[in-house]
Amino acid sequence: MKLVYVTSSLPHGPLEAFVLPEVAALERLGHEVWIVPMWPRGERVHADAEAFEARTLSEPLLSSAVLASAAREVRPAPLARMLRSRPRTVAKNLLVHPKALWLARRLRELRPDHVHAHWISTSATLAMVAAERTGIAWSLTAHRWDIREDNLLAAKAASATFLRAIGYIVARQHRRRADIAGKGQMRRNPECGCVFSQDPYR
Repeated sequence: MKLVYVTSSLPHGPLEAFVLPEVAALERLGHEVWIVPMWPRGERVHADAEAFEARTLSEPLLSSAVLASAAREVRPAPLARMLRSRPRTVAKNLLVHPKALWLARRLRELRPDHVHAHWISTSATLAMVAAERTGIAWSLTAHRWDIREDNLLAAKAASATFLRAIGYIVARQHRRRADIAGKGQMRRNPECGCVFSQDPYR
């Protein structure tokens, strides 16, 4: 499968190093993984990230290319759903929206089988909008603070193919906050925490 991983900033900056072994494991299983940092800030400090340089779509959060892609989208982007949060969260979602339209155009060119987002915060907003506009299945990994932020949790749970959490307690917290009633059974997975429905590429 060809997979697109949406991160917060990886492979840039010192954070999210934990994603690299996951991506490497997927490639060992025969998948082709592309990385899209939502906000590519900072230098590339992880040596392991060098292996994915050729398959990283790195574009600033707001750039001339991003704004041009957003302007070229034929269908208007529905924004009503983005406004159903606290003011700070609304601002973050609106800020990332042009890049979601940019990513939609890149996905049409790349033609991946699946999109996966780390963090159920703004990077998942980016992935959700881009995947929905292109008809590509998507999924997400929830951590902890991003659940507490409550950035469109129910909408993302309804839209995503599957949800994954870094641990069983986190999964229960997410299910409770997002009121996920029909997203499948939680099951423990020693490799990746737990999911609410079957992971299609493991």
